[in-house]
Amino acid sequence: MTALISWLLSAFGSWVGYSVVRFTAMKLFIWTIVITVLPVLFSRLIYMLIEGVMSTLNTIDGTYGVNSYLINFTGITAWFAVHLKIVEGFSLIMSAVAFRMAIRMIPFVRL
Repeated sequence: MTALISWLLSAFGSWVGYSVVRFTAMKLFIWTIVITVLPVLFSRLIYMLIEGVMSTLNTIDGTYGVNSYLINFTGITAWFAVHLKIVEGFSLIMSAVAFRMAIRMIPFVRL
């Protein structure tokens, strides 16, 4: 009887061990996919959208005679936003606003 109980406990221990290893492997696989593959796919998607918009603007430029400085103004504005850290500053301000709103939702906390 003890041999049967010890065999059952070792089988249960092996099953739990394999389940933990399988869970860890799946979590590692999903984490690797999220860290490496998804950013590339999202950047490709955003690039395709921007490329579509720019090609549409180029068609409008040829059709209606819109000045090409209007199309390049977005690039200049983006350049200034990157070099003046406007994007990071806006992100910091929006994070502070979201934090304040989250704190206000907690009862008995005044801020």
